[in-house]
Amino acid sequence: MAAFAFQLSADHLPPDVREHVKLLVLDVAGLCLAARDEDFARAVVDVAKEMGGAPESRPLGLDVALPASSAALVGGTLTHGHDFDDSHVGSTIHTTSSVVPTALAVAELQRSRGSQVLVAIAAGLEVNARIGLGAGDGFHRRGFHPTGVCGALAASQVAGRLLGLDSARMAQAMGISGSMASGLREAYLGGETWTKRLHPGWAAHAGITAARLARHDFSGPVRVLEGRFGLYNAMLGPGNWEAQRVVAGLGEEWEIRHIGFKPYPCGVVIHPYLDALKALMREHHLAAMDLAGVHCRVAPGALETVCEPMQEKLRPTSGYQAKFSLQFCLAALAVRGDIDLDTFQPQAASDPSILDLAARVTYEADSNLPYPRAHAAVVIATTRDGQQYTRAETANRGSLENPMSADDVRQKFRANAARALESARIDTLEEAIMRLEDLPEARSIVDCAAPIPPVRRTR
Repeated sequence: MAAFAFQLSADHLPPDVREHVKLLVLDVAGLCLAARDEDFARAVVDVAKEMGGAPESRPLGLDVALPASSAALVGGTLTHGHDFDDSHVGSTIHTTSSVVPTALAVAELQRSRGSQVLVAIAAGLEVNARIGLGAGDGFHRRGFHPTGVCGALAASQVAGRLLGLDSARMAQAMGISGSMASGLREAYLGGETWTKRLHPGWAAHAGITAARLARHDFSGPVRVLEGRFGLYNAMLGPGNWEAQRVVAGLGEEWEIRHIGFKPYPCGVVIHPYLDALKALMREHHLAAMDLAGVHCRVAPGALETVCEPMQEKLRPTSGYQAKFSLQFCLAALAVRGDIDLDTFQPQAASDPSILDLAARVTYEADSNLPYPRAHAAVVIATTRDGQQYTRAETANRGSLENPMSADDVRQKFRANAARALESARIDTLEEAIMRLEDLPEARSIVDCAAPIPPVRRTR
């Protein structure tokens, strides 16, 4: 894996993969800006300032210079803050939220060219997705959040490339980062906490730290993945992972293509259900008041995340908890007409019209659904006059099988970025990212998103 990340060149990236990577970076930029002024963002920035250190890098969208690892900690937390970042089908990892902030932070430290950063991000995304693919949904079933676990190892490869490590030291960096890899699902399924947002930020911080240690010849286990007590055996148990899925076709078959964009800021498993209900309501001219109930067939592996415990899902205690409730999200879609960031504001989470319909959303386990290889759904809507309408979705929108267009992604970026920047600066930022490989210094992306200091008026 380290040899792949070290040897990858721009010429080896297929054109569609290169463009997909740039759109993923664009997505991250919008998400960082959308989360910039949230309470959790202020908290992590304040702590990063308290920890101090050399002013090496700036998190995208902020006017503070921090050590590169701290800048990545902030950037990863902001990217994942609204749960609106990408999702890789097959592992359900948010791949960009650890990889891209790592790349931007180390690039500013190293004054890396845009072309170097593009390749480093591509290497990190591929490593991240493939490590997750080896586990399938195994990390989830064991109570780990793979975005944090796999993200640390991937971030070490991004940082290692940009710091100029050779292949052997990059392998050491991955070995070191394995002992820093973490993330518990209790962070977001055990009550209202901010901790899930931190997982990719901490992974980015760990990856940069591991790469810097390896640069100083600190050693780590090169069998960190497959060793007797390596990542897979320790976290999943022997026989519960597939080495072949990690390396098969590496460098030729790109898992990056399976990293999808999220059209809704909630758990990706919920997305095809939202699309199915939206289509039924549109096709049959239904309003929320027409619905007597909505029944869903759900893959068993997804039930514990989005349907149970049922009472908690029917009445989420916060907007963030509501993001992982199939019942709430379907009801909110029917009542509000769509799902966006404002859907999960505190006042919306307690909307009685949404909660009333959420109580009439039911579900059953369906082992025929292909989770986690694909996010599929079956929705049956029953109207108050006794009519039943059924719709199945075979793949979530934003995935390779059901893609969002480049224009869709750009519109999502612009809507998110508009929460922090005016239109002209959004144009400049978008242009810089979409010509990333031509930038003399990748830090110009951060320059484009930096807050403009207020003008001081003199008397």
